[in-house]
Amino acid sequence: MGIINTSSFSKLLWPGINAIYGKSYAEYPVEYTDLFDSYTSTKAYEEDLGVTGFRLAQEKLQGASVTYDEERQAFLTRYVHAVFALGFIVTREMFDDDQYGVVGARKARGLAFSMRQTKEINHANVYNRAFNSSYMAATVKSFWLPTIRTSRVVLGRTSLLRLRTCPRQRLSRVSLTSRISRLMQDLRLRFARDAWSCPQTCSLRRNAF
Repeated sequence: MGIINTSSFSKLLWPGINAIYGKSYAEYPVEYTDLFDSYTSTKAYEEDLGVTGFRLAQEKLQGASVTYDEERQAFLTRYVHAVFALGFIVTREMFDDDQYGVVGARKARGLAFSMRQTKEINHANVYNRAFNSSYMAATVKSFWLPTIRTSRVVLGRTSLLRLRTCPRQRLSRVSLTSRISRLMQDLRLRFARDAWSCPQTCSLRRNAF
């Protein structure tokens, strides 16, 4: 545990410093609230329970009995709360002798900045590590899988996920990026054809890309 004392900021004990940098930084708008839903809780953990649903109805012949199905509980997701904390300690001598007010209110603002960045980075890592098998973010019973994965768990078993437009190609970061790039190229070509078919707006549309 570090303590901020007069040795930590000896230059702040006497007037004469022209400028002090690194006190604050420009911030981007808060983004994690657009990517996640926030809820409050007073419990040690929260759980979400899924149900299986019914299968498709079957055709029934005249006089035949009805086929019955049942529902049951499926996967259980548990959310265990985590606490992130950070603070700083300043000696009374450092606080009183600081000639620039750096270790008081400014440090408190710096601590608030650190907490905001912690929220942004931890939430962004869910997406940054989505394809990384070293970070098993999704768990279903005894199955631990990445957030975006090439397989899925269906009531106790795993099955491979493949792109619908190309069944032989497995879902991955490379295949997904390739499909998105091809889609953007198709949209550009389609947009260009529409532009040439409308001469009065051709010059505007050609400059769009």
